[in-house]
Amino acid sequence: MVPGRRLTLLIIPEEGGRTYEYKIPRLFVWVAGLVVTLILIGLGLGLRSMIQSQEYAKRVERLQRDKDILVEEVQRVDQLEVVLNQLQASNAQLRRITAEAVGLSDSGPLARTHRVGEQLVSVVDRLRYGRLRTVPTLTPVRGISVKYEGNVLLYRPPTGSLVRASAAGRIVRWELAPGGDHHLRIDHGNGLLTEYSGLSTTTTEDGQYVQKGQPLGLSHPWLGVRFALIEAGLTRRPQIGELWL
Repeated sequence: MVPGRRLTLLIIPEEGGRTYEYKIPRLFVWVAGLVVTLILIGLGLGLRSMIQSQEYAKRVERLQRDKDILVEEVQRVDQLEVVLNQLQASNAQLRRITAEAVGLSDSGPLARTHRVGEQLVSVVDRLRYGRLRTVPTLTPVRGISVKYEGNVLLYRPPTGSLVRASAAGRIVRWELAPGGDHHLRIDHGNGLLTEYSGLSTTTTEDGQYVQKGQPLGLSHPWLGVRFALIEAGLTRRPQIGELWL
C-alpha cells in the first residue's frame, strides 16, 4: 500500500487493557462521510417535504371551506332572486289592485274611467310609472292619538317622538316658526306635497332629498304634530289608517 493512503484508528480503554489498532483506508472514510452527508440531506429534504405537505393540506382545507361558503352564497343569491321575482309579481298585482280601486283600467295605457269623479289626476302618473314609494301612505308618527283639524291631521305624541317622512321626496321649505317649532314641506312630484309642523328639532335641511320612513326630527314638548296633504295646490283630507291616493 502507498504510505499516507490509510488512517489509523486506536481504541484505548480508560481502565487499561488491550489496545486495538485498526488501519482504515482514507477512501473509505471519504465514502462514509459522503454517505452520511447524503443521508442528512435526504432527511432534511424529507422533513421539508413533510412540512410543505402539511401546509398544502391546510390550504386545501381552507379552500374547501371557502368553496362551501361560496356555494352557500350562490344558494342565497338564487333564493334572493326567487324572492325578488315574487316581490315583482306582488308589486304588479298591487298596482293592478290599486288601479282598480281608483277606477283605472289595468289593460293597455292607464286611463281614468267614470268610476271616480276626481279632477286631480296626478295619481295616474304615480301608478303608471310605479312610483308608489312617493305616495304618502306611511303614518308620520306611530302609536298616538290623532284627530282632524279641518283637512289637517293633528297628532298628540309623547314628547320627543320620532316624526318620519310619509313618502320619498325633496324638502322645498324648511323654517323655524315663531312658536319654536319647525315647519317642513316635502315635494313628492306630480304636484303632490306633504307638510309637517310641530317638530322641536329636525335632522334635515332645505333642498335635501329624503326617503320614505326617513326621520325628519322629534316632536315638540307641548305642540302637536300637524300633517297635511297638498295636491295641485289643494289641501286634501287624508284618511286615517287607509291607503291615500
